[in-house]
Amino acid sequence: MMRNWSILTRLTLAFFFVILFATILTTVNLNGAIEQYYLSKMESSLSSNAALIADVLKPYILSVSNRALLQPLAQDLARKSLARVTIIDKDGTVLADSQEDPAAMDNHRYKPEIQSAFAGKIGKATRQDSPTGPATKYVAIPVERDGRLVGAVRLSMPLTEIHRVMGGIRGMLIKMSLISILLSLALAYIIARTFTEPLREMLEAALAVSNGDFGRRLHVTYGGELGRLGSALNDMSRRLEETIRSMTDDKNKVQAILASMVDGVIAVDNESRVMLLNPAACKMFGVSEEMALGRKILEVIRNYELADAFTASTRKQDAGGEVSVKEFRIFSPEEMILRVHVTAIKGENDRAVGAVAVIQDVTELRRLEQVRTEFVGNVSHELRTPLTSIKGFVETLLDGAMDDPQMGRKFLKIIQKETNRLDALISDLLDLSRIESKNFELRKRPARLRKIVESAITTLEFKAKEKNLHIEVLIPQNMEKIPVDRDLLLQVFVNLVDNSIKYTPENGIITISASEDPDWVTVSVSDTGIGIPRQHLSRLFERFYRVDKARSRDVGGTGLGLAIVKHIVERHGGTVSIASEVGRGTSVSFTLPRHNTRNQLLHSLPGSSPGEAPGALAGNAGSSPKAASLT
Repeated sequence: MMRNWSILTRLTLAFFFVILFATILTTVNLNGAIEQYYLSKMESSLSSNAALIADVLKPYILSVSNRALLQPLAQDLARKSLARVTIIDKDGTVLADSQEDPAAMDNHRYKPEIQSAFAGKIGKATRQDSPTGPATKYVAIPVERDGRLVGAVRLSMPLTEIHRVMGGIRGMLIKMSLISILLSLALAYIIARTFTEPLREMLEAALAVSNGDFGRRLHVTYGGELGRLGSALNDMSRRLEETIRSMTDDKNKVQAILASMVDGVIAVDNESRVMLLNPAACKMFGVSEEMALGRKILEVIRNYELADAFTASTRKQDAGGEVSVKEFRIFSPEEMILRVHVTAIKGENDRAVGAVAVIQDVTELRRLEQVRTEFVGNVSHELRTPLTSIKGFVETLLDGAMDDPQMGRKFLKIIQKETNRLDALISDLLDLSRIESKNFELRKRPARLRKIVESAITTLEFKAKEKNLHIEVLIPQNMEKIPVDRDLLLQVFVNLVDNSIKYTPENGIITISASEDPDWVTVSVSDTGIGIPRQHLSRLFERFYRVDKARSRDVGGTGLGLAIVKHIVERHGGTVSIASEVGRGTSVSFTLPRHNTRNQLLHSLPGSSPGEAPGALAGNAGSSPKAASLT
């Protein structure tokens, strides 16, 4: 129980018991000293009176005839001296006594005080002659004549009075002691508090620091060891605060860097248990930080290649900074291609105590590489086919076909057709490249959707009449203007209507409609054409993708028209979709925001105006060489 007592309680009790012991010791000694003083004073008084009485009674003791007078003399002297007077013969016989009949008294020869007196000394003794009687002080004086003992005079006085007086004194001493003890307890508490108050403040400050309040400081107003201790605690707290703040800042910086990294970061110890992973890594592998920390890497990421890379790095005896680079594919939570750089974490003596990996998602990079490879292959194929045809007919003409005007004209028309195909292909490639460029900016201005559609129909009117196709425009005349790049949106409509014309049989119908809500305008271009099989719909917006390659080349397509449409619509902040059914027709829909979705600058370029005819994109969609080219 004492282990739980506070320092204040312990010091208070320590001071209290010391003062209590001193008070008791002082009271006991003082009581004994006072009692001894009274006893000494009584002995001195009895001795003086006994000597005087001995001188007075000596003649009566020596004269046998006068001994009869000793009894009344003893009684008279007893009244004057306030003490009991006893006269003893040299043989111990009591000759006279002021209180009792001497004849009835025993021989006193063997009384201690009488023996001392018979020995020539002043005899003193204190005793209780009866069990119920009071203690009595005895003093005996020898009576001598010419150096010869003739008897003794003894005076005695009961100690009752001294005991009564000492009782009063003792009571007073006890009261004073109790008051002194109470005062000493208060004084002990005050003294102990002067020592413990600084300690209590130091304890509270230490507890505050342990709970994270590193700004807590002591107000040191005391000197000595406690003052130096308080100053030392303040210095320690300040340094600890600076250290913790520095560590926290460093930790926050590292966490901010890890959290903002696109690449995943995973660190493991030498037992392949996860120590750290950033949000990017959590997202890559579909795990949470709480679930992953402390677990084996293979339990967190079910990929043996990554686990083996970590294991190989942590087992190295010398962590020399070598980086292991691996690339592998994962299938959960989604299929990705990851590139991993793993290196060992150095510990003491450059030994590996763990490993850290930086993980990059290169799925899009590998896809773009694949697209680039396919694009180069497609462009090469698309360019080689007309060039081969042109080269063949040119060689035929040079070999003598020019001598036949009819045949030469026929070959030149074929060469012209293939040249137009090359021109259209190169124009579409340049348009697509320009639209995809990061530096390309839309020239958005408010425009009426119906007027743009009518301009596209005018461009393609001749081709539609050749197949006797009917084009319906279901767009209200009073539809509000929307912010668009007119030239690019015109190209979208030309591309979509041109595709419908190409793949819709004679006497078919092409419908262009639009609907609106508070935020979006939805436009649809539908036809009653041959339709597209469902398995091809998801790839129609890819470059050079054709459902029927032979038919597409016959009708003059380059395979880039829908890709251009998709990029233009997305540049406007909209989306594009396609629905089709074989034998019943196709419908392409796209959305456009009614308001600017981002702060885009409207560049007023020379010669551009909302009502200007399209000329920004060259092509061969119409019958005139100056018409906009859209496939």
